[in-house]
Amino acid sequence: MSVLARRHHIPIYATEKTVDALLAQRGMEKMDESLIRIVEADRDFSVGDLTVHPFANYHDAADPVCYTVQDGRVKIAVATDMGHYDDYTVRSLSGCEAMLIEANHDRHMLEVGPYPYPLKLRILSDTGHLSNDHCGKLLCELYHEKLQYILLGHLSKENNLPELAYETVRFEMKSELGSVIRRDLRLGVAKRDVPSGSVIVS
Repeated sequence: MSVLARRHHIPIYATEKTVDALLAQRGMEKMDESLIRIVEADRDFSVGDLTVHPFANYHDAADPVCYTVQDGRVKIAVATDMGHYDDYTVRSLSGCEAMLIEANHDRHMLEVGPYPYPLKLRILSDTGHLSNDHCGKLLCELYHEKLQYILLGHLSKENNLPELAYETVRFEMKSELGSVIRRDLRLGVAKRDVPSGSVIVS
């Protein structure tokens, strides 16, 4: 990350505790600190004509945040590394026209999979990762008639399958919302190793 930032003069936006944790890592001591932009949860900042809203998430990391971005007309979000969600999460993500949201694991695959037991407990904890079914339940609370695109992301290679994540989330939403869901709502799964296609919202 530090090489990429230095070479292309790309600012790095992160909370102060996250920056401290990054700079403590080997190889990061060469980071150009003039590129660092400190952010705080629930304090908006601007990047060009975009308004970015960081909001706290629940993960065992150094003060992590998720983000929503607005241009005055459209609101989008990137929300991963969430051990659980609550009313604060729902309020922060409400009103998005598009979002990338975590569907990290299938609970059964994780439980019977090869991970050590302590790691399984960490992932399943309130500061771990959001499962497929919990992602679907969260999306039921976030659904509104202007929501156009949902991209499922941060899928575990060992404890999930793209098709399983898609079908589980789709089932949760269909079961809860039924015919309320817009017929043109697009639900997709982010690719792990290559860029996903462009998403255009209007």
